[in-house]
Order: sequence, then structure tokens, then C-alpha cells
Amino acid sequence: MAKYDGMRKLERNRTLYDYVDAHSEASMKEVGIIFGISISRVSKLLKKRREYYTTLYLGMYPPPPDGEPHNG
Repeated sequence: MAKYDGMRKLERNRTLYDYVDAHSEASMKEVGIIFGISISRVSKLLKKRREYYTTLYLGMYPPPPDGEPHNG
């Protein structure tokens, strides 16, 4: 069995994200075929990326008013 190579998968994921950005009309099936992964894996990767950017740019919780504790 091949040893898990996390760096190779990270590079694949970055390339997949770049491809999807450049070819927004491509279906998940087409992307999966190109990268040799399942449609469900493409969906999970894109969902994970969308959640990351939603959290990063919109914030999970709105900032609390000054002086009040954050209950998030």
C-alpha cells in the first residue's frame, strides 16, 4: 500500500481550486474526471473551501459591541 502523501494531495487541491476558478462552467463530474477523484470528493473539497472563505470574510460571529463579552 502506498504511503499517505499529504503534500501531494494539498497540491492537487490547490490545482483543483485554480481549475474551478478558471472554468466555473465545468461540472463536478468533469472536474472529478480530470483530477481522478469522485464527484463526492470534488463536492466536499469545494464545500470546505466555500466554508473557509465564508468564515474568513464574513466571520462566523459578528463582532460584539464594545465592552460586551463574546458568546460565540
